Amino acid sequence: MYKSVIYVAFALCFMLSVSYAYDCCVPPQWQGQAAGVIGDGHVQYKNVYYDSIGKRVRIDIISESFNQTSYTFFQGNGTGKEWVVDSVQGCYITGPDYWNDQCFGESYGLPYIGKQGNLQHFGNSQNGISVSTDENCLPVLFNYVYSYMQFTYYNTLNYIVSDSVFDIPSDCPSWPSNN
Repeated sequence: MYKSVIYVAFALCFMLSVSYAYDCCVPPQWQGQAAGVIGDGHVQYKNVYYDSIGKRVRIDIISESFNQTSYTFFQGNGTGKEWVVDSVQGCYITGPDYWNDQCFGESYGLPYIGKQGNLQHFGNSQNGISVSTDENCLPVLFNYVYSYMQFTYYNTLNYIVSDSVFDIPSDCPSWPSNN
């Protein structure tokens, strides 16, 4: 009897630690739209295309103050090449940037807080970031407390509708050969 009580207590502790240590990563490919308010009080919209298979990301930012699209492509070493297109400067090269696996949970510095309905909640009070995801780990809400920004995601899909979203405009400069 005493041994069975110990085993049950151990099993409960193990189950609680497993449920608290929940991690998730977004699907290998996904796209979605987001709307939010940024630090200066302006509304900003985003179209996000994320492809971890091809290691590429495109983000369109549409706001009252500027519109911008960034195309980022990553190589095997984790650093990337990035082109930015905006209405003021045209197309220009920035970078390198670094790959982000878009994972959430204790292992990724954004601990699991709990589940409410179909949403998983992750947050870190030290960096002021919290994220809510759906059951497929697609983002639903990003909150950057210290930057006064919050984005709600909608129309998210766990695939990319068209690979052409990663086509860099033809008037963009070529990447320098020494990089």
